[in-house]
Amino acid sequence: LGLRPLRQWSMVVAMADMDPSPKGEELAFTSLQRARFLEQTAKAMPNPPLDPETMFLMGLLSKLDALLNQEMEEILTDMPLQKEVRDALCGKESAAEDWLGLLMAVELGDWGTVAEYIQRYSLKSQECAVNYLKAAAWARETLGLTKAE
Repeated sequence: LGLRPLRQWSMVVAMADMDPSPKGEELAFTSLQRARFLEQTAKAMPNPPLDPETMFLMGLLSKLDALLNQEMEEILTDMPLQKEVRDALCGKESAAEDWLGLLMAVELGDWGTVAEYIQRYSLKSQECAVNYLKAAAWARETLGLTKAE
């Protein structure tokens, strides 16, 4: 598999197993979709603010507080994360917070804010939309929510 895909796979399995309830499944799905979207967005940028693997991890961890029903700062205390990622996940100002802002704007359908992020980072709006939809399909497939044809 290679080290990177193996690490991603193990993170996904751990996330999916944390809470088997419908709420937990929805949070795991959202986390995986966010992770994949951020990873693909970083790959599409000429000079991403963080490497794609870090963006994946940030998206994956972005709903961990809701999944574990704990404060994010408490959860992240002993995790070896870059400061800007930790700060963004804890709701503090950081260089990475815009990416969580973009995610939330897309999820809420706040297209004016999405357009601001797209313009600020010279992203392609169609590519962002396609990446978000592909991320949803990838998350469904990864969690086994899509039936094989």
